[in-house]
Amino acid sequence: MSFWLFIWILLSGALIGFSVWSFYISHAQKQAWRAFAEKHKLRFNISKPLSSPEVTGSFDDYAIGVLTSEHTTADARGVRKLTAVEISLKSEFPFAAAVASGGMVPLMKVPDFGNEIRLEHEGWDPSYIARSRNVAAMEGYLTKERMDILTTLMKVKSFWVVFIFREGGALLRVDTPDPLQETQKLESLVKRLIAAARKLELAPGEGDRLMSLKAKKKAEDSKKAGIVEAPTSEKIELELEDDNS
Repeated sequence: MSFWLFIWILLSGALIGFSVWSFYISHAQKQAWRAFAEKHKLRFNISKPLSSPEVTGSFDDYAIGVLTSEHTTADARGVRKLTAVEISLKSEFPFAAAVASGGMVPLMKVPDFGNEIRLEHEGWDPSYIARSRNVAAMEGYLTKERMDILTTLMKVKSFWVVFIFREGGALLRVDTPDPLQETQKLESLVKRLIAAARKLELAPGEGDRLMSLKAKKKAEDSKKAGIVEAPTSEKIELELEDDNS
């Protein structure tokens, strides 16, 4: 047997083995996701016979989605497929902001979310990103408890995390290379993210309080800059002296 024939056989065997393994994982994933959907009365959908499955619906009173996401590789030459689990929050946020880690960071470097914020927290890593046009409100929202929740998720090596909200809604999402081909593992992750989402919800009246922080910060900045706004609630009258007095 020639050397090149041996190499060809070796490579062919590896390729066949990889294909068989990929098929097995894909089949196990579909079975697990279908079982999860049936157990919790969720929608299970496969658009094409060989495409990835998708699960959507209401779980523990939260709208969830489980799907396969595609991310361009660092060299922009290929696509990396990950499993995404997302939870929609119920709170109506009065401003836009984003917090992200891993491969989600480049996606958040857009002007829509304003300036990058440097957050002070023992679990915060410089590789993470936080952005908002309303810095005062964002800092007021990200309490230590909420920062603990987000950074705990971000520290999981296999997780790419993004917590994003705009005026009206918010989404907590984790992308992972784990295909979650076991029903129990998928259910465990969904429950973990819902538990986190509950604590990230706004408290009653918190939205108004956060927006008041922006107004207060603006007034303080104006005062520091020496800008004094004339009162608008009082009528200002000028009196001229009588020349005959």
